[in-house]
Amino acid sequence: MGNITVSPDKAEIIVKDKRITNTGGESTQAISVRLYLSKAVDTLGVGPWSSAQSEEPGFPSAFYYPGYGWLGKTTINPLETLTLPTFNLLTQEKRLTEPLAARVKSFYGARRPIEAAFRIPIKN
Repeated sequence: MGNITVSPDKAEIIVKDKRITNTGGESTQAISVRLYLSKAVDTLGVGPWSSAQSEEPGFPSAFYYPGYGWLGKTTINPLETLTLPTFNLLTQEKRLTEPLAARVKSFYGARRPIEAAFRIPIKN
């Protein structure tokens, strides 16, 4: 699901294989996703994810995936599963010595987003 690889001069944080499944009977509206990390990290690059302002207490770092696909905004059909793009963050943060707490919020047109919490372990 993810890990943190630390070298003497940088750390790489990877979150992959995160999926959203539409268990309802109707297609979603446009999807967007926010990922929050429990430690402030300075980014050197995040691919399809961009840095965002965090409004989550205890999660000073936030990243945003706007849900764009080749044909525009992504929606999820009934019983369909969407695999999110890999979050790959290269940081100069060398003090990552313990797992990070993470939270993801998936917005899809409902009154409230879907939320999930998980930990990102240090890879030995």
